[in-house]
Amino acid sequence: MYQLAYNIDFTDINDKIDIYTTFDEIPLPIKEFIKEISTKFLLYNSYLDIFYCSKCYSQLEDYTCPKCQKTYSSTNHKFIIETSYMEYETSYYFFDYSKDDLILYEVQEKTYYDNPISFIPYKTSRYYIKNAYRLTPEYLTDCLTGHNYYFKDLVFLDNDSYDFSEEDFQLFNLFYENKNFIYTSNFTELIKNNMYKYSNINLLKEYLDNNVFTLATLTYYPLYCKQFEYLVKLHLYNLACFSSPSFKKQNSFKAIFGVDKKYLSFMQEYDININILKALQLYPCTDISLLTFISRYLPIFKDLITYINPLKLQKYMAKEKMTEENIYEYEDYITSCAKLKLNLKDAKVLYPKDFFHSHDQVTAEVIFLEDKDIDKKLHNLANIYYFNIYEDDKYIIFPADSIKSLIDESTQMSNCVRSYGSKVANNECQIYFMRNKKQPQKSLVTIEVKNGSVIQAKTKYNNSVNDEMQKVIKKFAKSLLSIEFDQ
Repeated sequence: MYQLAYNIDFTDINDKIDIYTTFDEIPLPIKEFIKEISTKFLLYNSYLDIFYCSKCYSQLEDYTCPKCQKTYSSTNHKFIIETSYMEYETSYYFFDYSKDDLILYEVQEKTYYDNPISFIPYKTSRYYIKNAYRLTPEYLTDCLTGHNYYFKDLVFLDNDSYDFSEEDFQLFNLFYENKNFIYTSNFTELIKNNMYKYSNINLLKEYLDNNVFTLATLTYYPLYCKQFEYLVKLHLYNLACFSSPSFKKQNSFKAIFGVDKKYLSFMQEYDININILKALQLYPCTDISLLTFISRYLPIFKDLITYINPLKLQKYMAKEKMTEENIYEYEDYITSCAKLKLNLKDAKVLYPKDFFHSHDQVTAEVIFLEDKDIDKKLHNLANIYYFNIYEDDKYIIFPADSIKSLIDESTQMSNCVRSYGSKVANNECQIYFMRNKKQPQKSLVTIEVKNGSVIQAKTKYNNSVNDEMQKVIKKFAKSLLSIEFDQ
């Protein structure tokens, strides 16, 4: 393909320029590295809950294979492969360079596993050079297509977005389903190259050996983002590898990170990512569990922080037996309280004794406040749509008949059907509830009907229905009567 800088044993840099065209021509140390990584995978049969050696397929009782003596460390457990998947892909990257030239190669391994519990287990792997990228301080060249990706054009807009073209984004920023590994044994030589001389990328060896990364981690950030070197030096590897453009040169630690320097040791201990940092900025503390919770729902907490203490909220949710996903209901509750002009400085309002009852109550009051005729309209329409009630030996499907019924369904199912009140009242759609006849008060499936057809049916958290439910819903759809209203 392009220039290569090492001799055939990959032990010293050559003046001679060679060309790789096939996997066989890759230097021996690289091939040994690929072989070693490939055999680190643990095979796992989830049905039987059994681990197998990836080298000889013997059943494992501990970290050493009783047959071939292959040893697996606890770290290797992250390389588990489900035996039900017969094929997977792995990418191996390695740098090759001379004084003035630098190439990053990607070797693809396609592996096919026969199930280890079969009579004659086997593994076959095919290797090929998938791509090579030539690097300069200004751009990266795709050696197969000749396309140049100019770093200056990969504009970072703010903390949450990039101005990437779709092609650029695919190349630099996506995590692919296949696993990625990089050969780091030559990083000491790599930093002698002028482009990587001050990048500190050699300090990332252990991190890159044990964590995911993207092409941007290896190229765009260390070559173009000046803060990459600073972040690596501070041992904030996660931030360096995925969020370098978020940080600009400032005069103080607090100006750069938005938190006091006393939190540096905490940031290093957990090698925090950008979302944890944003949570830390929002609520400075060293409770990693709480910050992780906040980070998963940052937009919500940005709104709630005006009213609540996140730690108190977390304890309150545990006391009320609420899950993390109930944070959406809590936000809805606080928003409703604000609309009703309740005192949000009152702890009894912020943390009511029976949350779900209080939530339903204030939500209903807001809906009544916005349109007092909605409930009456829902009730009248339900009397008409009761013609469409469907039931079999196990299930019953019936229409929503009040704001209270929509709120109850929304609360049980953690969906947004409570907001459908005006749509249903104006006959823009109909909402039906599917329940088990033995537990008619317990929500099972929320069904939306429009123009006489079922347009969606979802279980809790908007998940898809199972095959049994789907068959019942299809029968319900066929039984729907066409009801026309005078305009």
